[in-house]
Amino acid sequence: MAAAIAKRVKFMIKPLLVLAALGAVAAAVGLTWSWWLPPLRERILAVTSPVDDHGHGAAGQPDDHGDGGHDDHAGHDDHDLDPDVLEVSPAAQKSQGIRVEPLRRSDYGRSLPIPGVVAPIHGVTYQDVITKTSGEVTRIFALEGQIVKAGAPLFEISLTHQEAIQHQIDLLEALAQVEVANAEIARLEQLERSNPGGLAGAKLLQQRYELRHLQHTVESRRQILGLLGLSQHDVDQLIDRHRRPHSETTDADPAGHGVSPLIDTVVIHAPPAEDPSVGGPLLFVVENLAVRQGQHVDVGVTLCRLGEYRRLYIEGQAYQRDLDAVRQAMVERWGVAAVLPSAIDGSRTLENLPIVYIDSAIDLETRATRFFVELDNTLATPPESMERPFADWRFRVGQRLELRVPTERFRQKLVVPAEAVAQDGLENYVFQVSGDRFVRRPVQIEYRDENRVVLAEGQSVAEGVRIAMSGAYQLQLALLNRAAGPQEHQHHH
Repeated sequence: MAAAIAKRVKFMIKPLLVLAALGAVAAAVGLTWSWWLPPLRERILAVTSPVDDHGHGAAGQPDDHGDGGHDDHAGHDDHDLDPDVLEVSPAAQKSQGIRVEPLRRSDYGRSLPIPGVVAPIHGVTYQDVITKTSGEVTRIFALEGQIVKAGAPLFEISLTHQEAIQHQIDLLEALAQVEVANAEIARLEQLERSNPGGLAGAKLLQQRYELRHLQHTVESRRQILGLLGLSQHDVDQLIDRHRRPHSETTDADPAGHGVSPLIDTVVIHAPPAEDPSVGGPLLFVVENLAVRQGQHVDVGVTLCRLGEYRRLYIEGQAYQRDLDAVRQAMVERWGVAAVLPSAIDGSRTLENLPIVYIDSAIDLETRATRFFVELDNTLATPPESMERPFADWRFRVGQRLELRVPTERFRQKLVVPAEAVAQDGLENYVFQVSGDRFVRRPVQIEYRDENRVVLAEGQSVAEGVRIAMSGAYQLQLALLNRAAGPQEHQHHH
């Protein structure tokens, strides 16, 4: 009997426990419905009634409840609650540095990173300035580090070179003999005209031969003086002083040659040549100034070195496994990118730099082969803005950077900066822009590196669509923060 009663009680307890559990769940639902029901209803509406760019429903009209009932969210745009839409004011866009541009197609390449260093072009970048005569340095026109143009004066030297002085004397003597020969020829021509076929004709022919020899002597002395460092202008002035008319003579200077007809100083100039590859005259930097004013210098002494930095090389080091990629880029004429670190904007990238040549040897220490990329250089500070124009080049010999050699080309693809794509787990997004509205769109990636992202063709984005080319990470963070924040609108009983 007792066993039967216990069995019946146990049978009745199970339904009571189930009823108690259901009662507790119902009480919890009743107490918390105002917290979970409105977000659930809004999420269902967002799925069943897509929102267009103006915040309207699928029919183009503002969404309502259809029963005329009152909604605590009335008066608020639906896209405020869309997890993929942000409102960003122009001021906020500017403060965050968000740049909006339409998508454009362009070529881009998968690249191989290789370390590089800015290097001089041997035989072009540096030139030594040497003396061709001996003497005393009486003037230095440019300081070390200063920029000088082609043909500008560099040094003035007082001549003590015996050979240069002797050739000047020989030149003056030859000029005097030319004058005597010309006078004798004029006299003999007059005699020949008055008595043709006489002795004067034979002497006239001999005198003309002598004149040609003297003229050759004058020209050879001119060339020798030029080789000794005297400018053509100075030699011409020397000859002009010798040929001054006798009316300019004085009692103190009966020869009419001035106090000192010889050239006693020589000015050494920068090379006057122009470089057609960069256009216009060359710009030199005075380096390694090795003399001082008043110093005596001998023939062949180096006075300074001139550096011309408007054309440089970037020297890359390619190992054997990378050499084929470098060779392919050079043969296909694919431009190399150079990435330079910058304290201001993080880094700067120079695009489409041509590979000039690959070295024919392997370095025994590094086991790498050098290759050279052409680099055009410019002055960071215009020389016109300084009283004395000192050198301030954008790129300097020895500066380290990273070369990116293309190994694969993407033709006419949607290429965007890396900061235009935001990642969330395995998903990638860009932000389509319409006015102040930024709509997150999923995209697929064909290729990505530190600077660029190649987008796969899809329905989310297309050519001409305006997107945020920068600040995608900040926009994504703003969406996540808004989703994690507290609900602003609550329903109360």
